[in-house]
Amino acid sequence: MTSSPAVRFLLVPFALSTLSAPVGAQHDVAPDDERRHPVETRLPASGTTAIMDLTLGKPIVAATMNGRGPYRFYLDTGAAGTVLDRALFDELGITALGEGAIGDPANPHAIPVVYGRIDSVRFGEATFAGVPCAAMDRAALGGADAPRGVLGFPLFADVLLTLDYPNRQVRLSRGELPPADGARIVEYRTPDGIPEVPLRAGGRVVWAHLDTGSPGGLMFPDAFRDSLALASEPLEVGRARTVNSEMAIFAAKLDGDVQIGTRTYEKPEVRFNSVLPAINLGYEYLREFAFTFDQAHNRLLFEPGPRLPPQKRYGIRLGSAPDRFDIAGVEPGSPADLAGLLAGDRVIAVNGTPIGELSLEKRSAAMRAPHVTLEIARGDETLSVPMSLEDGK
Repeated sequence: MTSSPAVRFLLVPFALSTLSAPVGAQHDVAPDDERRHPVETRLPASGTTAIMDLTLGKPIVAATMNGRGPYRFYLDTGAAGTVLDRALFDELGITALGEGAIGDPANPHAIPVVYGRIDSVRFGEATFAGVPCAAMDRAALGGADAPRGVLGFPLFADVLLTLDYPNRQVRLSRGELPPADGARIVEYRTPDGIPEVPLRAGGRVVWAHLDTGSPGGLMFPDAFRDSLALASEPLEVGRARTVNSEMAIFAAKLDGDVQIGTRTYEKPEVRFNSVLPAINLGYEYLREFAFTFDQAHNRLLFEPGPRLPPQKRYGIRLGSAPDRFDIAGVEPGSPADLAGLLAGDRVIAVNGTPIGELSLEKRSAAMRAPHVTLEIARGDETLSVPMSLEDGK
């Protein structure tokens, strides 16, 4: 038996859609298939540059497949394989090579998938031929308006991959990085094909998934609550869902610093969850860096950009139901609190558009905008609540 390609930390707006491979799933594309049957990579000597859309706090890029498109895809270092919306898989005429199931660590057999191979993927001026992929229902990718899939980390194994957040660019080039110096250039490891990088948290070295698919910050498994020095007790700040599990998210200030590459963050907020087994480093930190991966030598270059102020939020703790927009709690002193929102309120429209007509992606974009108006159902009342990120803390 072979096991399915691991696809982990594939994130959609408002929900943490963690996917991992089950043991013993039957199909014809094994996790190390790219190494046994290498993807053919063609890249101009000058390399190529593409635009990176960060509206949702994770890279979205354009690519063509089998000569069609372009289509929008998440570029996710937390996905150890390329994943397509099943409808796109069928539109492209990809032959199904087998079936399997993937899910989160709590239930790795939750989502049925089919496996195949894409004849060609064109990204910028680069072309990749013979790309293994999995296909799943689009709902797990964020709904009807979501990108059509995920370009996983192994796709770029034969090139230097630079994710330049400050300049919103993805660059591919040939060559190799210099040997690691333990600061700007580090050696990383790839359990299940996902890059884990060393960083310092509270005076100790820990290994974290560098996860471009995560719109969050620095997330630890619950097991770290007792071993990290915290400045306060963790408090619940939200809920999230994977494709088949729900979890509460707790946050606290670290009584110490976090060091990423050569940059230090003093007493930052860290978060905890009870489902994900690995530390996860997401957009709230990645947005300040350009990262270059040299997969041939497992080296990573950190290039810090400008220091950015903390991201402002409306302070709404959402319920985790995918088809509703319920308010589970409100952060004291936040714009939502000042606007009078309450736990138990149900959002029925955003900026005049009913919730049922908004994909998760559009809801997420609206809640990142500097101004938003929510229509709220509260008991027998319907209220219009305008909010601004310029209000509150």
